[in-house]
Parts: sequence; C-alpha cells; structure tokens
Amino acid sequence: MAKDLQNPKISIIAALIGAIAVIIGAIIQSGIFKDSSTSDMTSVSIAQKTYTLGLSGGTGGKEFKDAAIPKNSKAVTIKIWSGRVVYAIQIVYETSQGYRHETPKHGGNGGSLNVFSLGEGEYITGISGKYGSLVDSIRIHTNKQISQLYGGSGGSSDYSYLVPNRIEIIGFYGRAGDKIDAIGVTTREF
Repeated sequence: MAKDLQNPKISIIAALIGAIAVIIGAIIQSGIFKDSSTSDMTSVSIAQKTYTLGLSGGTGGKEFKDAAIPKNSKAVTIKIWSGRVVYAIQIVYETSQGYRHETPKHGGNGGSLNVFSLGEGEYITGISGKYGSLVDSIRIHTNKQISQLYGGSGGSSDYSYLVPNRIEIIGFYGRAGDKIDAIGVTTREF
C-alpha cells in the first residue's frame, strides 16, 4: 500500500479526492444551496439533522420558523385557518410521554379553522398548493393520506414539497403577517 502511494498517478488521484472532500465539506457547512433556475432555496443544518425545503409565496410579512420538535415527538394535528387564502398555520405535536404542545401560530386571525389530524403511525410527507404574492392554498400529504385543499382557488404558481422515505416534515417556515405570505417546510430523518 505504501508503495502504491508513491505512484504519481495514485498520489494525484488521492490529492483530487481530498480536495473534492474539502470543497463538499465547505459547501455543506455554508448551509445554503440554491437552484438558480427557481426561487426555491434549500438549507441544511447538519448539527441538528434538520432540513428546510422550499419557500413559495411573496415577500410581505415577517419571517417565521418553527423550532425543531423534540426527538421521539410526533406531529398529531395541523391547524389551518383558511378562506380565500391561507391565513394561518400551526402544528400540534405529542411527546413520547403523551403531552401535547403547540408550535406558535403563524399568520393572522382571519379565515375558518380547519383541523387535520394524523393517526397512529402517520407522519407528514409533504405540502402542495398554489401561491402568488400570498399562499393561496395548501394540501397536507402524509404517508397514509392527502388532505382536502385548504384556501382559495387563486394563485398563479404551483408549489409542492414532498420528502423521500425515512424523512418527515416537523414544522413550517416562511413569512406571515395577517396571512401566510410564503411557506416552506422543516424536515428531519427518522
């Protein structure tokens, strides 16, 4: 093996692999990947093993981001206030000890409350809908079902954030004022 490393071709290949590893590490540590062909942004938090996907909607309102729910906790209910648009959204999660906690409500006080409940062994795998300068509609996807469409029929663009196997959505992030201006999701591996 030591003799192989003295071979100039192998030394060059080893140096290139090392340089590529350093570059990939720097990219991962920067935490932000952007696809220049879309407005979608994906950031990665390696230490917490949470990931954020997307950001669809307008630029109004203030930024929000749900904190990661505790390990061994699961989302049990999503509350959506909607009408002609999505006015607010909130997740209720349950700890392994059976205690329920609500994440902060994002958005305003308009619209009608809709409660989407998850069953035993069910978890959120995606969201989809339409947006323009606001989030006009949202649909919740799980490993077992897809919700009705909450919100209105407006919006000039579609959005869809679906996660692969062994990943679950544990929160939302985006922008909100009196309504949900933009939305993306926070995920984790399980």
